[in-house]
Amino acid sequence: MQQARRLDQPLPVALNSPAAQAILEKSRQPGRYPTFQEIPPVPKDVRPAGQWAAAVADSKAANAQLQAQVAADPPTLSDSEGWAARQAAAATPPPPPEQQSTEDYARELRERATPPPRPK
Repeated sequence: MQQARRLDQPLPVALNSPAAQAILEKSRQPGRYPTFQEIPPVPKDVRPAGQWAAAVADSKAANAQLQAQVAADPPTLSDSEGWAARQAAAATPPPPPEQQSTEDYARELRERATPPPRPK
């Protein structure tokens, strides 16, 4: 039986694999560091800090309004035992019909059956 691997332990690496060789080769020759001139400009479609603050304030106001509505109409959780008893009584199946023999049942069905009309 195989033992489970801990998630904080690295996976075993096959050092003779092409991917491992390419990674080792790249790690021996580090690339150049970027310059400050290569940093991209700030995007134009990002809202300023003031708009973020307004959105947070709107969210907090909506939350306060919701909390006030919930407090004004609290849920009613009283008489849960009575409710459970009423639901159990409503869910109780009807008593089974009187037991009769299969022959009696088949005879009763034959008596109630209506034969199909004769062909014309």
